[in-house]
Amino acid sequence: MRVTNKMVSDTLISNIQNNMQKLARTQEMISTGSSILRPSDDPSSVSHLMAVKGNIEYNTQYTRNIDDGLSYLYSTDETLGSILEVVTNAKTTAVQGANGTLSVEETKALAYQIDQMIDHVVDMANTPIGGNYIFAGRENSQPPFIRQNDEIYYRGGDITFDTDVKQYDGRVAREILAQSEHTVDAPSVVINTGTGDQVKGVFGTTQTPKETITLDENPVEVRKVAGGILDVLKQLRNALTGETVWPPSGTATVADTAGINTAIGELSTEMDNLIEHRVAIGARERHFESVKEQLMDQEVNLTQVQMNIEGVDIARASLFLSQQKLTYDASLAAGSTVLQTSLLHFLK
Repeated sequence: MRVTNKMVSDTLISNIQNNMQKLARTQEMISTGSSILRPSDDPSSVSHLMAVKGNIEYNTQYTRNIDDGLSYLYSTDETLGSILEVVTNAKTTAVQGANGTLSVEETKALAYQIDQMIDHVVDMANTPIGGNYIFAGRENSQPPFIRQNDEIYYRGGDITFDTDVKQYDGRVAREILAQSEHTVDAPSVVINTGTGDQVKGVFGTTQTPKETITLDENPVEVRKVAGGILDVLKQLRNALTGETVWPPSGTATVADTAGINTAIGELSTEMDNLIEHRVAIGARERHFESVKEQLMDQEVNLTQVQMNIEGVDIARASLFLSQQKLTYDASLAAGSTVLQTSLLHFLK
């Protein structure tokens, strides 16, 4: 077969381009840290790699959900602890007011302390985290509890409990695993439905229809809160003054000792209710933390699998790069020698 100069030059140029492509590919592998640069490089491995990366992304999202849920749970747990401390102090104050040795002025002073505790509990009921109010259910963009004219109103999202099937609706939840969603809040004010045993939220219950009040010159739809901590504190406060209105008119001459003793018993019940909700929050905290640890372990394993599929041995790749660079330089040098021969050389 006759070999022409064009054939030689074409072959040389093709080889130089191939060497250049190999050099560029190795450089890209080292710079990206991936041995699979395009799906066509290894179709079967690419399919496996996509599945692994998908699992890593899911784990990352679930971990974010868990962190968000834990911030809710931690804040709720801390707030419930603070409320429990207030109720404990209120019970101590009630015992002090029930001993029968204090004057009406002294028990009235205790009543004002209880009234301040009511304000404190309302403030804690409006605890926000990250712009969301933790006791407002799903409508949590604004403070859920309002104290107006000595009434306590709730304007958060409705939290219902079906007493027949023992199931809540309207609570805040986070998906922490595939098709595994768990609540991250404590039910603040519960609307019971059904015919079974009723449950009580952290701050009580409500069955009343919504009513409209004026707040900052704007109409607001609310529900009246009843049968919870705030109600008991109000009853205790009024019993300490011996009156049924607030502020006291000053007509009573003695405190309502029987009412104080009743309030002491109800405060104990409310403390048990708070502890029950706090225990439930603590159990979810431990569950979320356990799942987070599992996801972190899985992420380590999945990342290792990903590296096994597409990872690059930098030392080995660097050696290949040096060899390919030598080959490329040699092909250029050989080409410069071969391509020096032209028609003019034969005309000499």
